[in-house]
Amino acid sequence: FTGITLLLVSLAFLGSAADEECKNGTRPDSQKDGEGCDYYCMNNSTNNWDHFFYGDGEKCFYKEGNLKGTCKEGSCVLDEDQAKDNPNTTDDGDGEDDKNE
Repeated sequence: FTGITLLLVSLAFLGSAADEECKNGTRPDSQKDGEGCDYYCMNNSTNNWDHFFYGDGEKCFYKEGNLKGTCKEGSCVLDEDQAKDNPNTTDDGDGEDDKNE
């Protein structure tokens, strides 16, 4: 009986720690290399992926093109000098070359 209780308490603690890391307005340590201004975390209670956004003012980036910007309302707004240096910012993320479409 005490072994099962200990297991359940341990699982509850792990679930609450994971849920605490994932919330809007934050960038969890696990997402430091994440592109853009949003991320997904597994919700252990529902077994679904929950969608979260970094806070306004959080620095953001896209590896392709080495683009840098700042998060605003869930979008990565490129720094002014980035758009001039990298005019092709229409990548829709599908992995295909959009110039040939």
